Amino acid sequence: MSRQKQIEANNKNKIKLLFTVKRLVDAFLFLFGVLIVAGLILDSSKPLLPPHPASMEWMMRWINYLRTLQELSISMIISGIMGIIISAVITIILSVRLKKHKSTYIKQEYGHIKDFLKSQRSQHKIVTPPKWS
Repeated sequence: MSRQKQIEANNKNKIKLLFTVKRLVDAFLFLFGVLIVAGLILDSSKPLLPPHPASMEWMMRWINYLRTLQELSISMIISGIMGIIISAVITIILSVRLKKHKSTYIKQEYGHIKDFLKSQRSQHKIVTPPKWS
């Protein structure tokens, strides 16, 4: 019996770990999305002219500043897209593994998925409508 309980506890811990990793990957997906949006905003909101009339040296600095902003925004967008692609693949793999572990846990706990569904239905309270007189 203790061996069976240890296996069940192991499966519960695996499921908890997979859910934690899935939440972490979802947070990374959000972060990469924010990175893409920030890159797009940075790319679209750069000023074209320097703030005040300037010499030729100041104009060259301004042009270099604009180039740096453009390179930064492009690298933010590209790294965000790459991160989303990688995180999406990891999310799909985790979803498949979670589904597999859940079904094995349900089979070990209840014997069959139908028994699990029956126990879930029986836990819900049945609300009867009021009788009108």
